[in-house]
Amino acid sequence: MENEIYKKLSDLYSDKNYSSKHKEYWRLYSQFFSGIDRDKELNILEIGVDNGTGLRSLETIFPNSKLTGLDIVNLTKKYENTEINFYQGSQTDEKLLEKINEECGPFDIIIDDASHVSDHQVKTLKFLFPLLVNGGLYVVEDTHTSYRGHGHPLLDEDLSFIEFVKMVMDQMNIFSWGDRDYTLKSKHEKTEVGFFSMIDSIQYYPNLVVFKKGIEKWSSQIQLHMDMASHAK
Repeated sequence: MENEIYKKLSDLYSDKNYSSKHKEYWRLYSQFFSGIDRDKELNILEIGVDNGTGLRSLETIFPNSKLTGLDIVNLTKKYENTEINFYQGSQTDEKLLEKINEECGPFDIIIDDASHVSDHQVKTLKFLFPLLVNGGLYVVEDTHTSYRGHGHPLLDEDLSFIEFVKMVMDQMNIFSWGDRDYTLKSKHEKTEVGFFSMIDSIQYYPNLVVFKKGIEKWSSQIQLHMDMASHAK
C-alpha cells in the first residue's frame, strides 16, 4: 500500500509537473496515509491551497473522498466547476472554520499548509482538532518555518509552533503525576486537559508534524488525575 501511494504521487509530480510541496512529502504521505481505507468516502480539508497540487494529490490517494480547500487568496473561479468545495478567507477566522466544518465536515483528515505563521498554526489546530473525527489525522506542514521568518517576523522564537508541540508533549506525559510539582518550561498558554487528552499520538517528521485523534479521551488517566488532585487537598 505504501509503495503504491508513493508511486502514484511520484508519477503525478515530476520535474515537468510542478508542485510547491517538498518532494519528501510524497514518501511521508505514503507512510501515514497507508493505514487508511482509501476506497472509503472521507471528508478532507486542506488549508492553504496554493496552486492546487495538495488537493490533486489527495484526490489521487483518496478518489472517493469529498475535498474542501481554504485559502486566503480567492480561487473560487478555479474550483467553481469542480467537485471540490472552496472557501476564501483566513485560517484563523473561527466563524469561517466553524461554517466549513458544519457544511463539509466533520473531517477525517485536515492538512495545514497555509500561512506557516506559528501563531496561525497554533490557533487553527486548537480550534479544528477537537472537531476532527475520532481516529482522524491533523497534519501541519512546513514546520521548519518555526525557525525562520518566512516573510513574517518571528515575534518570539519561544512561541513557535514547534515549541507549542513540545509543550503539549510535556502535558501529555506529566499528566499522570497530577502536574503538581512540575512547571512547564514554555511561554505558550497551557492547553486544557480536554484538548490534549484527545490526542492519541504525535508523530514528528522532517518539516512535518502529524496529530492523531484518539477514539476516546484518556478516561482512566483523567480519573486518576482527579483522584490525585482530591487526595492532595
